[in-house]
Amino acid sequence: MAKNLKLSLLIFAIGVFMAALDNGIITSSLTTLIYSFGVSQHGVHGQ
Repeated sequence: MAKNLKLSLLIFAIGVFMAALDNGIITSSLTTLIYSFGVSQHGVHGQ
């Protein structure tokens, strides 16, 4: 049982790390993407 719990927590931690990494990449490159595609921030956020 403890082995399954450790494996589950490891998989969960990897998922959280991947989500944070993805968020960091998108946030830092959003300005470049907006400029490259020639859209306004208003169009990107859909408001």
